[in-house]
Amino acid sequence: LMLYEQGEDDAAERAAATLLRKDPEFVDARALLAAIRWGKGDAAGSETAWAEICEGVRPAGATTNVGRLVQDAGLALGISKYAPRAGGQEFCRMYSSMDAVKNRWPVRSQAAYRQFLARS
Repeated sequence: LMLYEQGEDDAAERAAATLLRKDPEFVDARALLAAIRWGKGDAAGSETAWAEICEGVRPAGATTNVGRLVQDAGLALGISKYAPRAGGQEFCRMYSSMDAVKNRWPVRSQAAYRQFLARS
């Protein structure tokens, strides 16, 4: 948010994407990414970020036999890291209005998000 507020749009986009690699369920970062990309004219990128809010993000699947065993054991034990995401409909509803970010985001970020929400 600070980088975006200072006009460093590319750095803010990179920072948000880095945060999402570390925590794919950081919804505020996804919303900011949608707003930044919309402001830069990247409609497809902003819609992708928005879809990930509304549909949820599933963790990457295991690619080795050992990885699959660990993943299956985690699911059997109910470890949430391995549970498929049910989708983000609650987040989709919440972030469909400015109320989700109002009084928490700085002025420029809020303006960009407002423009993104007004896209249709």
